[in-house]
Amino acid sequence: MKKIANILVGVDGSENSLRAAETAGELGRKWNATVHLLFIVGPSDYPMLDGKEVWADQGAKIGANELDKAAAMIKAMGVETKTDVDFGHPAIKLLKQSEGMDLIVLGSRGKGAVKGMFTGSVSLRVSQQSKIPVLIVP
Repeated sequence: MKKIANILVGVDGSENSLRAAETAGELGRKWNATVHLLFIVGPSDYPMLDGKEVWADQGAKIGANELDKAAAMIKAMGVETKTDVDFGHPAIKLLKQSEGMDLIVLGSRGKGAVKGMFTGSVSLRVSQQSKIPVLIVP
């Protein structure tokens, strides 16, 4: 089995994404892996932000705040973390950012429009299209 050295986690501030980050932290501690936390600002996520510049600036601030919460939890476990904010469609960006990673960890549902009905569309799409293993945390 290939060594798991880099774990990518999609963080959106939902309870499920924080459980995914916690699970990734536990795996990172066990495997001595780095956990890479990624917050993706999608254009439809924050409709109250008018204009591209405002959207990018405010989205980055929201993302940094959510990443700080997840990173603090993982660092408290003694695990190395890296954080990043990106812009675009979450599934597409997660798949792109997974290049060079060994595992993706996602919550089963995020802050999407239709909560609770199905496995989240982002986690479903990533699990179907990923070239590396995907762990979906309920």
